[in-house]
Amino acid sequence: MATTRIIAMHKGPGKSIRSAIAGRIDYAVNPEKTGNYEFVTSYRCDYHTADAEFELAKAQYEVNTGRKYKGDILAYQIRQSFAPGEVTPEEANRLGYALADRLLKGKHAFIVATHTDKAHIHNHIIFNSVNLDCNGKWKDVFRSHKVIAHLSDLICAEHNLSVVINPQNRQNSSYNKWKGYRYKPSNRKLLCWDIDEILAGSPKSYDAFIRKLGEKGYTLNTGRYVSVKHILWQQGVRLDTLGDGYSQEHIKNVILRKEKHIPTPKSEDRPKLLIDIESKIRDKGPAYINALKVANLKQMAKTYCFLQENHISSLDEMRKLVYEEAEKLSKIEDAIKMIDAEIAHNEEYLKHIRNYAAGKDIYAEYKKSGFSREYEEKHHNVIQPYKDAKHFFDKYADGGKIPTVTKLNSDLLCLRSEKGRINNMYYPLKAKHRDNLTRLSHAKILFDEKPEKDERVPGLQKKKTRSYDIGR
Repeated sequence: MATTRIIAMHKGPGKSIRSAIAGRIDYAVNPEKTGNYEFVTSYRCDYHTADAEFELAKAQYEVNTGRKYKGDILAYQIRQSFAPGEVTPEEANRLGYALADRLLKGKHAFIVATHTDKAHIHNHIIFNSVNLDCNGKWKDVFRSHKVIAHLSDLICAEHNLSVVINPQNRQNSSYNKWKGYRYKPSNRKLLCWDIDEILAGSPKSYDAFIRKLGEKGYTLNTGRYVSVKHILWQQGVRLDTLGDGYSQEHIKNVILRKEKHIPTPKSEDRPKLLIDIESKIRDKGPAYINALKVANLKQMAKTYCFLQENHISSLDEMRKLVYEEAEKLSKIEDAIKMIDAEIAHNEEYLKHIRNYAAGKDIYAEYKKSGFSREYEEKHHNVIQPYKDAKHFFDKYADGGKIPTVTKLNSDLLCLRSEKGRINNMYYPLKAKHRDNLTRLSHAKILFDEKPEKDERVPGLQKKKTRSYDIGR
């Protein structure tokens, strides 16, 4: 769980650009707060010379665009605060890097400094307001703080951390002043759990299934798509968007016993790592120690039940299950990366087609003027993108043919639809794999095996490099 805040870093009276940036960066990377620079990472800059690099980028921006750098916003800072005890400094830095990577999409240089001097570990993410191409600036638009908060929550959820629900004054807050709320499941989760409960009761027919839904306050809307709406909801939910196990066809087959239904695990049933009792018994009474022992026993009991239900009788079988899931995840991630690359290529094509059309007439006039330098300086913002577009077409046009805007938009629609379909498979499998990694650590204790130092289990080992490759 993390709170976020974005701050515009201004120049201030009587200061140069470089000195103003240097003061903020020096505070962020303070060795006393960052473990002697151990928890400082950066992208396309060095925190030792970032002030000079940021200043140079602003000067280059004025040269490239012909526009004076208006205003005194030099950089932006995001503060990301975590709940006390929920993450380690390494994990916090990794999550902060992922947040900056997804928000800025690789277009701005940034530094991530993790402070450990407070009970709540927090990140200072400082990024240049000018992009790496030095032809544009980052816009702090209305509600951008909500976009940052949403990305932070998404990353926390992907790493099995709690998420802030219904925050109060989450903007401009940190964990030493703010308290979050307990996790509240979404309407889609609630619907899945209710369907699981009804199907577990083995309804005799599909009509009986619909009646059970009605008893729980749902109404079924049939038409082109089958959707379900609760009396307390403003919008309904299509069954075919809940996943492969919740379509109308699958539900009918489960009722006819042609298929087996796999229920969605509830968040409170998610296995957790065992508590290190020795590290927590300091100044605690026997009741507290017994509570920790009971919590560990419950987690081991859940893992034991999982092994029994899935007929897993050895540690090798559990390892095989984890490795098979890791291989499936790897293949799906490769497919997503390929689709992302195609989407980026088509979007690049569309951008150059627009620039080519916008600069065609002006470039013709520029040519008539004998390639006048004065004319080029006057229309540089149009002529340069036109030249870039021509170079792009010469490099990528298939046989000299440029695809139409209609075809590119159609391809983009198909690619995004395919990516959405793959994501519907990917995220449930990823959550299941994460749970099974925890169960594997429990299984080692149940089967009385000590983990070997050289053993590598997908998802458990930590990367030794400080360079994080986190996909956007």
